[in-house]
Amino acid sequence: MLSSLNIPVRPALRMAVMVLFGAVGCGSAGPTTYRVNGKVELVGGEVKHLAGHHIEAVLTGEPTVRASGEIQQDGSFTLETLHAGVILKGAREGNYQVRIILSD
Repeated sequence: MLSSLNIPVRPALRMAVMVLFGAVGCGSAGPTTYRVNGKVELVGGEVKHLAGHHIEAVLTGEPTVRASGEIQQDGSFTLETLHAGVILKGAREGNYQVRIILSD
């Protein structure tokens, strides 16, 4: 019932997100990332049942670049990227395939 989505992270969107949420690139600790907030909506069901599970976004063309975030009770999530053992807030620029990963 769940499907992958293509979600582009584009410069114009980045700028709007940076202005609204005060996001800052991660600087010299790794590649530049941009804050990504979202909300899962479940048609015909209650999204609170997905709380504690994760959203995973895989950068198209670079499957080793992934961002993820935990789904909250209201369906909201914030993505983070693991780079060289450091967790960076947000995701790198690009198009992503997104899926929900259910916890055990």
